[in-house]
Amino acid sequence: MPRFCYYQRDELTIVDLEKLALVKAEGNYTEFFYMGGEKTTLTTGLSNVEQLIKQSFASNALPCPYVRLGRSCIINENYLFKIDAIKQRIILSDFAGRHIVIKVSKQVARTYKETINRLFHAEDSEENE
Repeated sequence: MPRFCYYQRDELTIVDLEKLALVKAEGNYTEFFYMGGEKTTLTTGLSNVEQLIKQSFASNALPCPYVRLGRSCIINENYLFKIDAIKQRIILSDFAGRHIVIKVSKQVARTYKETINRLFHAEDSEENE
């Protein structure tokens, strides 16, 4: 189970990457959103968190389901439900009634939508061979 531990001066936070849905930059802080509704904030930048996530999956020899979208957020693609370029939003869902709506730029939404579409079509063509 991929996790990482973040030590701050007065507290220690363990981040469970299987349950984490969204990581969002907020100034000098980074907010963590879980599908269950839990939320926590750490005093570190998004780039540092991105590296911690990658290291956690690499050390467990697992593929990393996290992708950075623009400068402000990282999402867990295991929860990806919908990309709406017109409304400029991405919806993450646990498919059990909980969801998180993320506001993104139109360019980020379009680019990500095209990337996911190509990925699924590439998988389809590989299966047909």
